[in-house]
Amino acid sequence: MASELQPPSFSRPPVIEALIDIRVERLPTEMLPNLETLHENFLPTYPEKKTRYQWEAEFKLSEGDVITHPKTQGPFGYRFESTDKKRLIQVRLDGFTFNQLKPDPTESWPGWVSLREEAKKGWDLYVGAIPTPKVTRMAIRYINQIVIPGDKASLDEYLTAPPKIPHGLPQTLDNFFTRVEFMNSAPDAKVLITQALSPRPWQNNVTITLDIDIFRENPPNMDDKSLWQTLDQFRILKNTIFMESLTPKTRKLFK
Repeated sequence: MASELQPPSFSRPPVIEALIDIRVERLPTEMLPNLETLHENFLPTYPEKKTRYQWEAEFKLSEGDVITHPKTQGPFGYRFESTDKKRLIQVRLDGFTFNQLKPDPTESWPGWVSLREEAKKGWDLYVGAIPTPKVTRMAIRYINQIVIPGDKASLDEYLTAPPKIPHGLPQTLDNFFTRVEFMNSAPDAKVLITQALSPRPWQNNVTITLDIDIFRENPPNMDDKSLWQTLDQFRILKNTIFMESLTPKTRKLFK
């Protein structure tokens, strides 16, 4: 990956959701009360508590029919929601997630520092409530909604890697979905970049989803400081991908 471009500084960044996700080696079910009790530490910022359930089943074919045999079903963790529904804390038997939401893509954004601090505060409480966890996956993900004024747009003007219709065919594009996946060396992480027309256009304007997912599976044992330093590196990589994916004309939309 090329060196980082100038970090974006936009008054109206198009991100509608960002998350920090840290998976751990599956905890025993007996840890569920510990996770539920954590809600007391998040009051009053996250007053609403919802139970997360996991359902698994086996599927078998018998004389042409599909037969389902439930294997496990029950509580798997808890989700704590802020009053405005824009921040979520998830504590589960398989890990921890912090979600920051911004349903209106034109609103201001709290930024990485705020996101990171809130996530780390929640992670520290999570780790304090369970046996020392083994981290099996770490990730950041940013979902952007690029709102282009009008109901039509030439994607070449807004995306650096737009979809192409072969020459000789009608050049009217009704929908598209592209996804690329690659390994990045520094930092060592897998990257998924998804571009698509949004199924819910913002106020009848052309709306493009740019989804950037960066993660590392089975990371080597690292202390807490290294964990968050690595996530900081993921964020720098995310910025580079974001800037490289959009043309200067698109970036001007967020000033």
